[in-house]
Amino acid sequence: MPLQVLVAVALPLVVLSIDFSGVAVALPRIATDLGTTTASAGWVINAFALGAAGPLLVSGRIADRHGRRRLLLIGVSLFTVGTAGAALAPTFGVLVLARVVQGVATSLFMTASLSVVSTAYADRRAWAIGMWSAIGSTAAAAAPVIGGVVVDGLGWRWFFALNLPLLAVAVGMILRHVPESTGDRRPIDVVGAVLVTVSISLVVFGLQEAGNFGWTDLMVVVPGAAGLVTFALFVLQQRHGAVRLVDTAITGARAYRPPVTVAFLANWGFGAINILLTFWLQQARGESAAMTGVVFLAYSVPFAVLGASTGRVVARTGTRAPMAFGMLLVAGSFLVLTQLGATSAMWVVLVAMALSGVGQGLAYNVSTTAAMAAVPDEDAGVASGLLTAVRNVGVAAGVAVATLATAVPVGTTGTATDFTSGLRGAAWVIAAVSALGCLVAVRAVGAESGRTRRPDPSVR
Repeated sequence: MPLQVLVAVALPLVVLSIDFSGVAVALPRIATDLGTTTASAGWVINAFALGAAGPLLVSGRIADRHGRRRLLLIGVSLFTVGTAGAALAPTFGVLVLARVVQGVATSLFMTASLSVVSTAYADRRAWAIGMWSAIGSTAAAAAPVIGGVVVDGLGWRWFFALNLPLLAVAVGMILRHVPESTGDRRPIDVVGAVLVTVSISLVVFGLQEAGNFGWTDLMVVVPGAAGLVTFALFVLQQRHGAVRLVDTAITGARAYRPPVTVAFLANWGFGAINILLTFWLQQARGESAAMTGVVFLAYSVPFAVLGASTGRVVARTGTRAPMAFGMLLVAGSFLVLTQLGATSAMWVVLVAMALSGVGQGLAYNVSTTAAMAAVPDEDAGVASGLLTAVRNVGVAAGVAVATLATAVPVGTTGTATDFTSGLRGAAWVIAAVSALGCLVAVRAVGAESGRTRRPDPSVR
């Protein structure tokens, strides 16, 4: 399989990685320019997660049924529209809406992209997914610096606008190099699609509002409870429906569930660290957006390096050990942050970021490989959609924990000491969640032994 296919499907991931990882350094400037609070600024991240999380499962089924290349093109085109809207947004509300559009677009092209890679390089799946992750991870590594320099030099709007030429190149490469492929051609479960989309969207919305109002406010409890009830209805409908959105080949795969759980728990840390340290560096310490981006290299560079090494790591150790060790390092990184003070030396932050970068690089990339290796090729779209949906809920949970810290004052003045106190409390929560992820990984069934295959004659 030519390398151009991998580059073509990974290029939209480059844009996504720059957009998602780099936007965090722009949040304080966006909040100031568009007249919103620091806690509400978390919506710039969670509006994206809200748009992406809900449609992911059904977009995976659409990709399997109607064509992965086709959905990839639609998703990248829609992402271009959302990116242009974000660059031109006159108000914070319009920016949030544009980010929702970007999220919906991501739910289309991410599931299609990962399933294309997983099926096109079936004989070298770990290598291909590792390279796919590495391309995105490398972009993510550079994103904070790019974001900081662009925000300080040109303004935050240009951070979005400069992605538009890359998206145009991506469309051209997909049209030229990516072959069409399909998977399971059964009818789409419309009822299940509606139930799961509504459920995940309500849960993500409730999690974001928790960052603004606290966990017991009705704006949190009502959508959260409604989302859980809707999800319970989805589970019942999947058990008894004639047509199912999620095939039993996925739900019954013992090797699929642990890495998906690890992915969910790992992304609490991913969502939290971006919010916590961006605001701590720029508001508590007074650093510039560009300097914040440089500091974030301690996190993003190890993440990128581990992404490029996933294939070799899995070949030597399997999937369980690196997932467990990665989650242990993430837990350790947040334990370091529990010791952070308002006047702490920068090396404390750098150590925490480096530990988290290495840990996330292992847990994120290896859990992706393990999950996709555990399901049949014809179900790759749905499996990818479920995995990414769970990741986005994890991001939303981490952002919610973190925005409660950024919403300090604990006292009456909102000082750096107040903010740092809130940060330490959030770090304890994420450390505990990450430790739970380590335990899940330790008990995981090896994905290599859990894989099942059925012939897939539809790839062409």
